[in-house]
Amino acid sequence: MRVLNYGGGTNSTALAILSIERGETPDIVVFADTGSERPETYAYLDVFSGFLERHSLRLDVVRWIRRDGTFTPLHEDCEEKMTLPSKAFGFSGCTSKWKQQPVDKWLRDHPLVRAEHGAGRTVERWIGFDADEPERAERMASKNPKANLWQWRAPLVEWGM
Repeated sequence: MRVLNYGGGTNSTALAILSIERGETPDIVVFADTGSERPETYAYLDVFSGFLERHSLRLDVVRWIRRDGTFTPLHEDCEEKMTLPSKAFGFSGCTSKWKQQPVDKWLRDHPLVRAEHGAGRTVERWIGFDADEPERAERMASKNPKANLWQWRAPLVEWGM
């Protein structure tokens, strides 16, 4: 099973298109919405969703939900706390909280993923790092869990793209 972690940008879009062209179509395509993406990104999600539908795929959108069950966009959360996103200070807390954690949680609960894990199979998690970013791909691959639930891959790096 292949999960494409779609970021809405050039690389993850290229990964989606090329994987379909190469016959290595992902089973799941998921986008983590911070609520604070650029308007152009949200407009393009509609276009991209149409492309995926023409290839019998769906774009699933997930969000970080607070313990009280509400969603607050990243920029509003920063305004409430009177701070900048942690990335502005050189940390990755926002990426983890607003993107990785919601996707991880959603995937752990997804019936297809649960079936794969229940059968003892590893699920590939694809990310759109390109061939100019091999160090990022290596760092991501080093995060593969010991339990073999996920296997991180950067196909664009592997394909030399």
